[in-house]
Amino acid sequence: MKSVLTIALAVATSVSFMPPVLVADQITLKTAVAVLVGQPDSKGGTPVPAMIPTGTVIIPSSGGAPAAERYMRARRELRDAYRLHPIDQKSFDDISLVRDTEQTAAMATSTIAAKVTLLSFDDTSAVYRVRLEEHGKEAAAPVVRVARGQWAIVGGRDGEEAPYFFVMLRPVTLAELNEESRWRDLTKPRVIDRVSPTYPEEARKARTEGVIVLDCRIDTQGRVLDPKASGTADPLLVEAARQAVSQWRYEPARNAKGEPVEVTWTVTISFWLN
Repeated sequence: MKSVLTIALAVATSVSFMPPVLVADQITLKTAVAVLVGQPDSKGGTPVPAMIPTGTVIIPSSGGAPAAERYMRARRELRDAYRLHPIDQKSFDDISLVRDTEQTAAMATSTIAAKVTLLSFDDTSAVYRVRLEEHGKEAAAPVVRVARGQWAIVGGRDGEEAPYFFVMLRPVTLAELNEESRWRDLTKPRVIDRVSPTYPEEARKARTEGVIVLDCRIDTQGRVLDPKASGTADPLLVEAARQAVSQWRYEPARNAKGEPVEVTWTVTISFWLN
């Protein structure tokens, strides 16, 4: 089986790094933290997946794709590399991490808690410590440097019969922070009526997966106007996403006076087969 994952290191004690130069007021960094849990494929004849020492750091393949697509790609790589079925997202949060302050991310499994500390960051990368506690005792505490906008993964296997777990980290980019700044005097639209997309049967049979990014407008009535796919994607998935999102309704964006205003908006739809 061909794996597209690169195992960068196995335990925290093997890591050495030079922290980036910090600007005095740089103490908080928004970071996406996801926790995935996977079970070995139980189909007849499937080889037993390799063991993963708790605290193993995995660097998935990267590229210029949108963040959501890189996330889904990393999930596929984990699934295929370790022959997992299923692999499920247990949590996904955007956390504002304060430098040198440990924060509990989530329970990776019923016995393992993931705690993240932002050690340092600059314009291009961030350095984290991911401390894994098993039954309240430290099991591993790897340190990992992550390029801004990319993903790094800390994983392990919680015993022979228990699931694999993966803690994924992605520091926000400067461009994303600039995008956030345009909402300083506006409230963001909030979806109040959502229609789930239907997975096209032809795409399902072909096992086609993908992330569809739709750029659209949300008018003052909360309606979705002109959803258009950015980038290249399977046309069947694009149309399924468009049909669903066109039916969504939002609480519209509002200015500082509380008046509804029309805004441009991006919706991301992931088509994922377990």
